[in-house]
Amino acid sequence: MTSSEETAELVLDTTMIKVGAILTGAGMLLATVGVGLAGAAVARVARDWMRQNDFSPAATASAKLHQAKHATLAGARAWQANGAVAGSH
Repeated sequence: MTSSEETAELVLDTTMIKVGAILTGAGMLLATVGVGLAGAAVARVARDWMRQNDFSPAATASAKLHQAKHATLAGARAWQANGAVAGSH
């Protein structure tokens, strides 16, 4: 081996790295703007839906819980009325 083969160095193309970093930064900025716009649109729709809704979120949750309790009770009564035994399939 000659001394020139032993001291071969890797040459790094810094221009490509700089361009890649700039494009990556621009892409991240564009993605951030896109996420912000999408979030604003979802927030606006949610706010408009809440304004049109006749009930507050607490009243809606209470009504759904009431419905679930009655559905559970009706299911249990129907299960018992048909002679089902606990643990049987």
